[in-house]
Amino acid sequence: MEKNSDRKAEEYPRQSSILGTPCSVRGPDATVRRGHLLEVRYLWTPAFLHVDTHAPLVTPPLYGFVRLKDLNHRLSGWFSLEDIGLKEAKGGGGGGNAAAGTVSPPPCGSTRIHGPILNSVYREVTLGMIRTRREEKLLDFFEERLLRDCRTPTTIRYFVYLCKFVFAPWYYAPYGIFHREYDPLAPISMADQERQGLRLSEETGGINPFIRDAYLCPFSLRIYSTLEQMQHETRCYRAGRLRPPGQEIYRDESRGFSMFEVNGSQKVTYCRHLFLLGKSFLENKLAGHDVHNYFFYVVCLHHRHFPQYTDDPSAMYFVGYFTWEKQVADNNLACIVTLPCFAGGATQQKDSGGSNGRPQLGHFGQFMIAASYELAYRRKHVGSPERPLSDLGASAYDRYWRRVLVAWMHTLVTESTTAVEVSDGDSTDDQSVIVEATTPAKGRRSKRSRAGSSDRNSEADDDVDVRAAQTETLKVTSVRGIAQQVRLEEPDVLRTLLNMGFLHLNAEDRSLRLVIPVPFVRREYERAREQAKDQTRAEFEASLLTSSGAAAVMASSRQQQKQPGVAR
Repeated sequence: MEKNSDRKAEEYPRQSSILGTPCSVRGPDATVRRGHLLEVRYLWTPAFLHVDTHAPLVTPPLYGFVRLKDLNHRLSGWFSLEDIGLKEAKGGGGGGNAAAGTVSPPPCGSTRIHGPILNSVYREVTLGMIRTRREEKLLDFFEERLLRDCRTPTTIRYFVYLCKFVFAPWYYAPYGIFHREYDPLAPISMADQERQGLRLSEETGGINPFIRDAYLCPFSLRIYSTLEQMQHETRCYRAGRLRPPGQEIYRDESRGFSMFEVNGSQKVTYCRHLFLLGKSFLENKLAGHDVHNYFFYVVCLHHRHFPQYTDDPSAMYFVGYFTWEKQVADNNLACIVTLPCFAGGATQQKDSGGSNGRPQLGHFGQFMIAASYELAYRRKHVGSPERPLSDLGASAYDRYWRRVLVAWMHTLVTESTTAVEVSDGDSTDDQSVIVEATTPAKGRRSKRSRAGSSDRNSEADDDVDVRAAQTETLKVTSVRGIAQQVRLEEPDVLRTLLNMGFLHLNAEDRSLRLVIPVPFVRREYERAREQAKDQTRAEFEASLLTSSGAAAVMASSRQQQKQPGVAR
């Protein structure tokens, strides 16, 4: 046993050089992708009661974290070592028939992976960590450590939710701060090593070498390494409190979901778990440990969607949340997160008892975006989301802004008259935008003639006349005027109109023209109306939103700032 341990201790430095090696990985759908191996860990398996103590212990399986190449980082993750093939070094001893630089299964000999290989980043101490520790700024130290640890893989393989949904975290989150078993730097006891049939002190310096699955509690948002632990908390510790803390400010009985407003300065522990969960799916946001500066708006499904999970009819199951930073009028939303099992639409989703077990309600991202704007309006602001946005966040906001602008265009086209309207509220300093509506002519001829040039010129002239006859100038306004009417920020309106291809710059007089294709606008507007009636979509209705405490906080803060002698 000692000789075997000594051999592993000698091989560990040589094994560490494998990290960063190009590799290929075979996914669940049998597709092969290329990437780089960042870390190797054991998959922790819970110890079962009443097991045969005389039976030989089985070594836990090894998993490698592969950062996929040319793909979004959220697609990277932990894969069984059996599905990972390392790239052979050029000139290596992979056999005379093996091409140099090819991807193959892990070869035997010195490059064969025998045990966990931990990333060296965990042992780094950055200058920011040294400075904040010397200044005794604990929260800043946690932020600096998070900046360092974001370069490492997550120690969670899968989240297990409602005993039905299994999904992988996309990015690293510092769950080890609250849950020691998920801390990559926490030492592992000899008892845990013996329980897993391992001896790891020589290999990893006694540091936790495991990844684990995390059972996510739908009420407290804590994670547990076993289902029994989570069920125990649900039965005992959270009896009668199976909903988020805070005030329920939105309730849709027909679709069966609600939204709660939680003040981060009052429910610190709950909001910190919200931040940790959000960091698991957001790359550009830090998991802020100082949650006092935020309001959290938590969306939950009613008990009827998953009646088999608990028999308490008052239970509320977490779906997602968004945050708003206090006293920041420029932004109406700091971050937005929806669990992957509830993201996207509900099309082709069966009921919870069906074969795929997908929820019946979807599109919560659009609901939360609309709610964030309505809350901003009630604070007498408009605002925009905090940048940078993720690719999914940018796509969601683009859809929302398009929908708002299409509704405005439809109103403009429907209520248009022959007289040209000039908006009085536009500043003379803004560049004018001529809004035009175009409708294709019913009797328009198609260009099928292949006659001489004279025929083609005549036909082109006819087309110009038809287009002129079907183009109507509706009003003269500006981008700022449009933004005021649709209650969006001016840069967001300008960017969306340009992306839609409706805003054009005249090369001759440098004037801006907003050309509205009437058939497209009418079609999209009718589509939006049908979606609003769809009971499988989480559609926002402003009448269901009650007044929130955030407006009162903003009002009291402004009064304090106006009072003389108030320290800021």
